[in-house]
Formats: sequence, C-alpha cells, structure tokens
Amino acid sequence: MTLTQIDFATQVRNTIFSRGGTVLTPTSAINVVVWRAPFVATVTKVLGYTSGTTGSVVNARRNGLTLLVSNLTLGSADTWLDGGTVQNTAFSVGDKLEIMLVSVAGSPAEIAVEVQCVRP
Repeated sequence: MTLTQIDFATQVRNTIFSRGGTVLTPTSAINVVVWRAPFVATVTKVLGYTSGTTGSVVNARRNGLTLLVSNLTLGSADTWLDGGTVQNTAFSVGDKLEIMLVSVAGSPAEIAVEVQCVRP
C-alpha cells in the first residue's frame, strides 16, 4: 500500500510532539526563542528539569504570554517535573515559543524546559 499525501496529513494530525531547549550552566534569568510554529498546535503540558542544584524557576511563553498559570520551581534534581495547569495554549502559524529561566538558584549544570503539544 502506498501512503498518499492525504493519508500522511491524516497520520500527522493528533500527533503529540515536544519543543524546548536546555541552557547549560545558567547563571541568571534568560528567555530563549526555541520554535516558530509552522502549523497550528495546542500546548498540553510544560515540564522542567535541572541537574545539580534545585530551586530554579522556569516557565514558557507564546508571543509573550506565559504558558504556565504559575511558574514552576524545580525542587528536585535530575527529574522531569510537570508545571501543572497551562494557559494561552493555542499556537497559530508564525507564533513563537520561548523557554524562560525566571530565576536561577545555586549553580545548576543545566536547566531544561520542554513544551508538549498536539497538532489538531
């Protein structure tokens, strides 16, 4: 069976995917643009990770609007933590996604933010 373009389009709908990034040895707050949406998508979850020290705070933004209702404090090292309730979740073509290190505590080796989405 050959996969046609229409079949492929159907296959990629409702696909869960992730975008994000990692900042190595961060020393202060920073926002980094990590994606410009080439298609419509909906954010379902924001996760954070730190290695080394704990206490840093993260979030993510769509066109300047925060995705997490409350910033996520990274209270456990070497563990992906769920940021909880998301807002401003609807991405349109051309929207930008930023990961945010709101504050950095101690001297972490790295801080990562992952934004999970679905393509409707």
